[in-house]
Amino acid sequence: MAEPTGTGCLGFDIPQSIVTKSLALRQFKLEASESSDLLVASFDPTTLRFKAEKCRYTRLEERGEGSLYRYENLTRDLNFNLQMDAIGMITEAPQLLKRVLVN
Repeated sequence: MAEPTGTGCLGFDIPQSIVTKSLALRQFKLEASESSDLLVASFDPTTLRFKAEKCRYTRLEERGEGSLYRYENLTRDLNFNLQMDAIGMITEAPQLLKRVLVN
């Protein structure tokens, strides 16, 4: 049996999901201007396969009740900012979504 391509990874990512990015950010507990790299098993739902990808998370600044982070996928040359709220969930990721609260 072939070895999965996500072997050796310390994180998990679904590229279209903010939940998996929230989990990674919560484990780092970064201070402002700090960065951390993580090798993740990235799951492609179209092929049902994993592949290892190197990602970097950087805490840019405090913003109101949360923080602004920079996500960089160093394997795929993809990057964007993520806004995290006070409880540790991403509320905005321009390339992925924007959370809307409904009364």
